[in-house]
This record gives sequence, C-alpha cells and structure tokens, in this order.
Amino acid sequence: MACKRQPYQTIVARINNFEPEVAQEMWSLLRDKMSINKILAVEVDHCPQSYACLLHSTTHGNIIYSGDSLPCTNMINYA
Repeated sequence: MACKRQPYQTIVARINNFEPEVAQEMWSLLRDKMSINKILAVEVDHCPQSYACLLHSTTHGNIIYSGDSLPCTNMINYA
C-alpha cells in the first residue's frame, strides 16, 4: 500500500494534538537544555516520505540525524 503525502501543516497538527503536553515538554527541553531553535525534516533517499531530522542550535550548530537511508546529496547539503 502506497503512502499518501500529507501537507506539512496537517502532520504538525497531528503531532501537536496527539499528546500536546508531551510535545510541549519535549520542545521546552530541546530549547532550554540544548538551545535548539529550529527543527527541519530533510527528505532522504529511502522509501516514500522518509526524512532525516536537522536540529539547529544557537550554541552547538547543526545536528542531523537519519536512520536507514542510501547515500543522499540532500542530507549532505543540509549537514
């Protein structure tokens, strides 16, 4: 079964509305303890709708994390 692409706003709303108190607590920890001020989803070469996570910190620079993926120019460019 193929995955249906969803607009970014729909995905964010689903995450925030799933357990808003947990989402807010996680965001507070990232912001306050690690100085993370931006989180981006970076599309990678794997199955459809596969993403790496780019965390931008004002004190630590960029942190990029990906699970299973082929070598991917898009991820390299963001890193």
